[in-house]
Amino acid sequence: MAIAHFTAGRYLDCVASARETIERYPEYLPGHYLFITAAAMKGETETATEALAKLLRLRPDFSLAWVTETTPLVDKLLERVLEGLRMAGAREA
Repeated sequence: MAIAHFTAGRYLDCVASARETIERYPEYLPGHYLFITAAAMKGETETATEALAKLLRLRPDFSLAWVTETTPLVDKLLERVLEGLRMAGAREA
């Protein structure tokens, strides 16, 4: 659901859905990076930055390059995810 909300630009709903996903599946990385991205897009930079720090504890090599290589997202959707991650301070590689 989080990706559907994100795709539709419903960032508040994406944050809520991604939070539920993280609670149920704490090691599922897309839940984390969708939460980070949606929070950043909503202007909740501090929340996004804190969530990125948690994600980096799970996956120290997390980067924009990693997302690009491992996600099925493409084109404008991928670019929006990467934009939100950049806003939160994710490293490029």
